[in-house]
Amino acid sequence: LALIAMALTVINIERFSLAAGLGLIYTELLLFTFSGAFAGLAYIDILGKSFEPSLRRSLVVNKQIISGVGILVSAVIVRSVLKRIGFPDNYAVLYTAAAAALLVASAGCYVIREPLNGTQEAGISYWSTLKSIPERIRNDSNLKNYIVVANLLGVSVVLLPFYVAFARERYLLDSSLVGNLLLVQIAGIVISGFLWKRVSRKLGFKGLLFILASLGTILPILALIFGTWLPVPFYLAVFLISGSAISAQKMSSEAV
Repeated sequence: LALIAMALTVINIERFSLAAGLGLIYTELLLFTFSGAFAGLAYIDILGKSFEPSLRRSLVVNKQIISGVGILVSAVIVRSVLKRIGFPDNYAVLYTAAAAALLVASAGCYVIREPLNGTQEAGISYWSTLKSIPERIRNDSNLKNYIVVANLLGVSVVLLPFYVAFARERYLLDSSLVGNLLLVQIAGIVISGFLWKRVSRKLGFKGLLFILASLGTILPILALIFGTWLPVPFYLAVFLISGSAISAQKMSSEAV
């Protein structure tokens, strides 16, 4: 619904003032992000309860590979839509297509048989579960360490848009060339998916987390060095590696 609302807002953007238009778009983005956070929690919960550990490992790895290919295909489609259709119709088409894709994906979740756990059977309320979170974190060192690691690794993901901004300022890139940089990043997601599948078999997902932490540490340094002293072709490596980091982050966060 948030995406459909954004499509309608974009089509009728000329009817609103600047402040009203921005307010609507930010509200719809907030609604989409808020609902996406709950959907993500539900997805991880179903994934953890419905599949055995050995099957879950294979599912997470293969899912990331398929997702990478899907992202690459969708990027090509989006690029074509933006070129062939003018604003604001192009964004309306993209938002509507994204809403339809999410609807199909949501329908697939209803096919999964979700087993009941002890908490559901005991009838513990939602608020009781929320109140128990601090105690669970204190008593479960594994959970506490995971929360710390996940938040620290999230910093590397937050920095990704700044690599694009730095490239635009340093090399004076136009929008088409920036799009090419993002395609290189998506290629990194696709290619690294096959690599992480082998790495996870040998080192496990904790080993994959260590590699992700290393990539997150190296990337800002490489971006600064390549962007300051080397031409654009070398800077492409930053986006290729960042794509690999995104793939590792998604794979390890779901599995660990």
